[in-house]
Amino acid sequence: MIQKKNFKVLSIDGGGIKGLYSAYILKYIQDDFGIDLHDYFDLFCGTSTGGIIALGLAKGVPIENIINFYEKRGPYIFPHKNIVTRFWGGIKQILLFGKYSNNELKKALEEVFEDLTIGDLEKQICIPAIRLSNQQVTVFKKDHSPNLSLHNEIPLVKVALATSAAPTYFPIVKIEEAGNGYFVDGGIAVNDPSLIGAIEASKYFVDRENNGKFDLLSISSVGNNCGYSSIKFKRRWSVLWLLNLITLVSSVQSNTHYFSMKLLKDSLPCDNFIKIPSPDLSPKQRACIAMDLASNTALDTLELLAYDMWSLKKNDIELNQFFEQEVVKSK
Repeated sequence: MIQKKNFKVLSIDGGGIKGLYSAYILKYIQDDFGIDLHDYFDLFCGTSTGGIIALGLAKGVPIENIINFYEKRGPYIFPHKNIVTRFWGGIKQILLFGKYSNNELKKALEEVFEDLTIGDLEKQICIPAIRLSNQQVTVFKKDHSPNLSLHNEIPLVKVALATSAAPTYFPIVKIEEAGNGYFVDGGIAVNDPSLIGAIEASKYFVDRENNGKFDLLSISSVGNNCGYSSIKFKRRWSVLWLLNLITLVSSVQSNTHYFSMKLLKDSLPCDNFIKIPSPDLSPKQRACIAMDLASNTALDTLELLAYDMWSLKKNDIELNQFFEQEVVKSK
């Protein structure tokens, strides 16, 4: 029997419609290295929009279909695309139940996942969300071990809605199959789930006694890499802070978990850890990109950013070594 030498983990950051950037990066990886993403990776980790991508890949959805999901359904999921509708969306976000209904997202997810549950997946997953009753991270995963018996019956649609339920953007999600629990976006705590994936691989899937190893590839979303002016924000209304809070928290979480994973890598049975970063944005690019802005300009810009980043990374030596088809014959 032929098998990969190392256990392969894929981690995908959250970021709303900016997940289109991550999806295009994955398409370039698949095309240039001649792999099938579903077959190549053993564990798919993702938060928020990254969780939706991870669930799709774990199910075997072609990456081209996932890109189409963002480009075709994104404008309906995030309908506020001009200054007027975005203004009133912001008012709704502050004063009412949230900026958006999740009806369009739910409908789109149902077309992809139908009535499949976590237990129906062939591949392993780690999809974080925040359970409100105990204010802790719940990591949705298959019941792959004798001490795990919680999640196999949970529909994939509900998992995807829960991990992407960004507070003030989408409503809280109830999952009856999880003890009638209420959940919000996992990006509040773990927008970059690479460390969760590393722990999962180390604990359950790597045989350390036989020198087992895992490789981990982490895909960023597009972040706000310009920072904020301390003077400007010292004078801002607290209500305006609210509108930037999710983006700020997500960015901080991604950076923190990335550096934590870098520091811990040598303490774990990890051979290779690679992060495809967020691109540097020009002022004009920052002006047209937001986690809930699905205008044609925004979608085109995300595609171009992914192409430019891949042009820089495709010849990276470590990345090419990651995708070398190293195989061994098992006895």
